[in-house]
Amino acid sequence: MRKFALRVTNAAVAEETAGKGRDEELVPAHQQLARAISDTRAADAARAALDGLLDRQLKDTRPAASQRELERARDRWQELTGRRPPD
Repeated sequence: MRKFALRVTNAAVAEETAGKGRDEELVPAHQQLARAISDTRAADAARAALDGLLDRQLKDTRPAASQRELERARDRWQELTGRRPPD
């Protein structure tokens, strides 16, 4: 019984010692994680670029003009052939 009690006590001490070392090892990892989370420059730049692209696309009148031109050409084709080309 005494042997078992010593093993339990020694295991508890070893776990406590290992836990302290583990906490010390985690400090740099937590610091690195905090830096990575706080450094959002790349994501911010990507969002800004995307916002700019979306704004330019919304203001671009060329797609609508091209679609109108295509519809006029389809109408003309239908007048000439009696059939409408596929969409």
